[in-house]
Parts: sequence; structure tokens; C-alpha cells
Amino acid sequence: MQQYYDKYSYPPGFDPYPEEKKRQKKELFQIGSFVGAALLAFLMLQNIVVMLLMIVGLYKKYLNDALFQTGIEILSSVFCILLPFVFFGRIISKRYTGAEILPLEKPKDTALSVFAVPFGVGLCMAANIVTSYLIVFMGLFGVKLSSPEMLRVDGFAGFLLSVIQVSVAAALVEEISLRGSVMQNLRKYGDTFAVVMSAVVFGIMHMNLVQAPFAMIVGLGLGFITVKTGSIWPAIVVHAINNFFSTVITYLPQWGVDEKAVNIIYSLALYAFLGLGVVFGYFFIRRAGRISPYQNNGSVLTTGEKAKAFLLSPTILIAMLVMLYYTAQYVGLMQR
Repeated sequence: MQQYYDKYSYPPGFDPYPEEKKRQKKELFQIGSFVGAALLAFLMLQNIVVMLLMIVGLYKKYLNDALFQTGIEILSSVFCILLPFVFFGRIISKRYTGAEILPLEKPKDTALSVFAVPFGVGLCMAANIVTSYLIVFMGLFGVKLSSPEMLRVDGFAGFLLSVIQVSVAAALVEEISLRGSVMQNLRKYGDTFAVVMSAVVFGIMHMNLVQAPFAMIVGLGLGFITVKTGSIWPAIVVHAINNFFSTVITYLPQWGVDEKAVNIIYSLALYAFLGLGVVFGYFFIRRAGRISPYQNNGSVLTTGEKAKAFLLSPTILIAMLVMLYYTAQYVGLMQR
């Protein structure tokens, strides 16, 4: 693996690795193109699902039948997210030396993984708080941020199906796709770079300014946890717990809990999880520093050069523009 050179050992403006820089920029550009292709496939497959529902006359049922919609969303998460990201991730890992998809192996340290879960859930709660402040801040300027609303199935059976959708399917699919494929294939260029870029992709995938900032913050935390533990299982567990918590809060009104009580329960749970996250985060970071150092010396490129090469590939730019268009649909002006 190429190590960084000492910049004080060479005259100003002298580049000791011009060919290696050129090669790495080209490779990152190509990896970005494949990741962008996965994003575009994600968008295209979603539209294909809608078209198929229209063709067979089930689109109206999808819009109005919560049970049917939830079932379709579970299948769509596998078809629209997992398949394209794993497919293009495999292409990257086979084409470029040092790139690979992180296998579903056990974490390398049990204690570290135990600390990782409450730490990660606490990060999710912190992301919730930041997102809430963002919504309030934008509201001060008359801008209303919203996100897509999913129908909820009534009853305990509906709750279980929703848990399967968001806590099981979404956690597995999104972590394997983002932390297992995108992030892992970028780690040869440095762990920090890989964590940040995968979080950016995770954020823009959500296509609205309520979920996207939340997803980006959570993506940073889950990427950090995955790198330190050497497995995506802790991130999957954190993702599942966070989504389960959100599902329970959503269903509380259906179970007869009034709005004021729901807000109190939500606030108490949020800050309790946040407090646990701070405590366990201390132990996680302390232990991780001893047994799992960051790998950030795998490239002769600067951070800016790496980000530019990766993000300016045509497919990523097109995907980002399309997703910005969809994001704009959930931004409106408040009535004065």
C-alpha cells in the first residue's frame, strides 16, 4: 500500500508520484461511476415497480391499502436497493485490487461490539435532535420541510409487519448496500474518506431534507462503528433498534396514547438513549483506539482530490440532480 510522502522532503510544487496520482484519480472516478450507476438503478427500479403496479391495475390499491403497500415496500427494498448496490459493488471489488465487500462476519471484539450498540443508538438520537432543529430553523424563514408519509396498518399484525419493513428489511438492506458495499469498496483510499462518502450517498438516497440530514449523520456514525468493529452486524443492530423505536412511537396513538403523552415518552426515551450513548461512546472510543486504529494512509491524493474524483463522475452527478429534483417536492412555503 502506498504511504504518504513527507512534503518537506521535496521542493515546492514538486510531485513525486504523478503517475500514481493519475491512476488513483482514474480509479476513484470509475468507482464513483459504478456507485452512481447503482443510485440511478435504484431510481429506475422504483419507477419500474410503480409502472408494473399500474399495468396490473394494483397501483390504486398500493396507494390506499396500507397492508398491501407495506408488503410491496418490503419487496421493493430488496429489489430496488440491495440488488443494484451489491451487483455494482461486486463489479468494483473484482475489478480493483484492494476493494472488497465486507462479509457478514462476526465482529473482531465482543466487548467493542457491545459498547457500539448503545453508542450508535445515542448517535441516532443526536441526529434526531439536529434534524428537529434544522426543521425549526428553516421554519423561521418560512420554509416548510416534509418527508413522504407511509400508510400504517392498524392492529398488532400491522405493527409487526411495519417492524419487519423498517427494523428488519431496511436495516439489513441499507447496511449491506451502504456500509457493506459502497464504504468497504472505498476503504483502500482511507477509512475517513470511505465513511464520509458512504454517508453522503446514504443521505442523498433519502431524497428529502428531513430524512437526508438525519441519514447522513447516522451514516457517519454507523460507518465509524463498522470500521472499528470490523463487521456490519453492530451497525445493522443499531439501525434496527432506531427504526423499531420510531415505529413504536408512530403506533402509540393507535394504542390509545394521547398526543401529549406520546411527546413525553418520546422525549424521555430520546434523552435516555442519548445519555447511554455518551457513556458507552466513551468506552467504545477508548477501547477502539487501542485495538482498532484507523487506516488513512492508503492514497497519495489529498482529501479534496479524492472527493472530486469520486463525486464528479457523470452517473453520480446525474443521480444527485435527479434526487435534488425529488427533494424539492418536499420543500414548501409556510402559510402566513
